[in-house]
Amino acid sequence: MTKHYRHLLLFAAILGLQACSTQPKITPEIEQRFQHDRSRAITCKIAEETCSLPSSLLKLAENSGHRAQIIENGEQSLILRLHMIRATKRSIDLQYFIFSGDASGRLLMHELLLAAKRGIKVRVLFDQLFSIQDITYLAALVLAHNNLDIRLYNPTFHQASTGKAEFVSGVACCFFRFNQRMHNKVFQIDNSLTLLGGRNISDRYFDMDSSYNFKDRDILVSGPTAAEITKSFESYWHSELVKPVHRLRDVNEFLVANQALQAQIPEIEPRFDKLLSSSADSSYIHDNFTLNLKPVDNIEYFWDLPRKKSTPIKDRTRATDVIFAHLRAAETEVFIQTPYMVLSRNLQKIYKRLGKQHPEIRIRYSTNSLASTDAWTAYALYHKKKKRYVHKLGIEIHELMPFPGDIDLFIPRYKTLIAEKASGIRSDQFIVMLVSPTSDRPGPRTGLHSKSIVIDKRLLMIGSHNLDPRSEGFNTENGVFIQDKAMALQLHQYMLRDISGANSWVVAARDNLTPVISDIGGVFEDISATLPIFDIWPFSYTTAWQIRPGAKDVSPLDPAFYDNYYSVGRFPEVEMTRRQILTLAVGSFFGFLGPIM
Repeated sequence: MTKHYRHLLLFAAILGLQACSTQPKITPEIEQRFQHDRSRAITCKIAEETCSLPSSLLKLAENSGHRAQIIENGEQSLILRLHMIRATKRSIDLQYFIFSGDASGRLLMHELLLAAKRGIKVRVLFDQLFSIQDITYLAALVLAHNNLDIRLYNPTFHQASTGKAEFVSGVACCFFRFNQRMHNKVFQIDNSLTLLGGRNISDRYFDMDSSYNFKDRDILVSGPTAAEITKSFESYWHSELVKPVHRLRDVNEFLVANQALQAQIPEIEPRFDKLLSSSADSSYIHDNFTLNLKPVDNIEYFWDLPRKKSTPIKDRTRATDVIFAHLRAAETEVFIQTPYMVLSRNLQKIYKRLGKQHPEIRIRYSTNSLASTDAWTAYALYHKKKKRYVHKLGIEIHELMPFPGDIDLFIPRYKTLIAEKASGIRSDQFIVMLVSPTSDRPGPRTGLHSKSIVIDKRLLMIGSHNLDPRSEGFNTENGVFIQDKAMALQLHQYMLRDISGANSWVVAARDNLTPVISDIGGVFEDISATLPIFDIWPFSYTTAWQIRPGAKDVSPLDPAFYDNYYSVGRFPEVEMTRRQILTLAVGSFFGFLGPIM
């Protein structure tokens, strides 16, 4: 580390300590502008109405018991959000970890503003760290309309925007508070119809990014559980960790310096025309959503409380405790999909106990490969533990390919994305991906982001929880457990397709080592993997396997597995040597970071 860099870190830390201890001074003039100068004009000309779009979906949700629908398609999930905004009659509540300022984010924000102008009460809450960073844009939204309120969770140094210096300072001075984020996802209208799951608000969650897209999943729910979802949103909205945007230091200072501000109408890109049209098409909504919002036996909503210093430990892990309780009750199968397969000690103990109680139980994971992941650091810590997961816990692991064989089913507009990439269309992402680790292809790379569980083919979970230490200990999370055999089987089929030989590689033990060499190597690998810092054993017990053309898709526990699969190495399709080196280095020297990755 150079002397100059040390000084920079020290300076950043000093600034961070000062910022941590200083509350922003709110200019009275800005508070007055916020209270009195925001527009109250209503565009709806019909007395006592809000000019809402007629919706068979909302009508069904308002007059039914427990209902749910799994939303697999990113493009459809954006259409659904647009329809919900236009159909609401009274209120919209949004809560997200990421609300991006890219094309999709600005489109949705504009629709929210239009809803506010027609008389809908709109509340938008997002975690500050990786969301909209454009101060001009945020300041204009602050004063846009009296019915639109925007608040941020846990703002770094009481600011809406976090630059590199502030990021370093946050880590240096206030690591645990800085690292604690609100990871919840809620999109609720009229306190009756709610969309939640893994998707954030950004192009890459809606199949609109020409370079990289997430394969994600939402669940649309209605019925009695809506009241608990509303309760959870209220607890965050009024939390001491949540701040109105106009009271944040940088936005406040900008408003002082700029008297005339107006929220500009975003230029709607032609590629969104079809989605906007579908969102207003009653037949499309009826056929794709209303008919598929099916009755289910029971919906259990779970959520963490906002994290405060005074929050008891038992309340910090409420969501995790619910998930673990259901996992402990499994008898025949646990099938999990998560982007980051870093298992805590508590979760490993659960799997070990399940194996003893039910020797025939099947534990399967669908997760990312190094070639598909958006977080190679998390992958590095998972890679360090693969032998333990496969050999000791008996977990069957399937890693998503970056260019799955069923990509046209996963992303129906994939051919359009190829054309958009060729024409130079790019997404304006705040969180920029590193250089792709794979060879360039005509279409975008795909990564897994869904968080789902199916237990014994009778119980399913969809939510924001990654089943990793970060979700267990640092972030706040939410989701639903649904007790319904038909829907559990439907999700089970979706996940089976995801792990099929056309779409995922299988992580399994190597087959070319003699028993003696395998045993000796396994011992050294076990010792090396248990060290929190120094993991240097160069030979891996596991590798990735791909199904042979025309072969049978069998479990890695099946004796015929090696007859049907062939080895493709530890990091298939990864061509950037630097990523491989970094992955191995992080796994070797930074294993102690597992609880926070």
